[in-house]
Amino acid sequence: MNREQTGLAGEEYVLQSQRRVLREAGRTDLAEKVEHVAATGTDQGYDIRSYTIEGVEIHIEVKTTERTGEAEFVLSSTERRRAEADSNWCVHFVRLSTGQPSVTELGNVATDSDWQLEVHAWRCRAKCREVQ
Repeated sequence: MNREQTGLAGEEYVLQSQRRVLREAGRTDLAEKVEHVAATGTDQGYDIRSYTIEGVEIHIEVKTTERTGEAEFVLSSTERRRAEADSNWCVHFVRLSTGQPSVTELGNVATDSDWQLEVHAWRCRAKCREVQ
């Protein structure tokens, strides 16, 4: 699988898992509202809109890997801003490296002191003048 396919597979797995958990808890009303927002654009700062069993809306950023080892991934600037402003934002880390996908709920990695955020890259843009 390429990177895009891997990410989509993880998002789809979390989407279906969220719906299943809500249905099993008798909350089919909420299961029907779970939405794959990343399918219509990536500017929200999360991939899945879901709900707790109590009905609280949550925003899930899905990070997926086919590798074993530590959970290490990149947050976009949009995802980080959303995480810092949204107490209902969290990461679900999906591993596809075994036969059956596994999901670990990591919470809000941008505000949790157990996580270290490091500068990964810098975007460079030309100012006011045309670059030739």
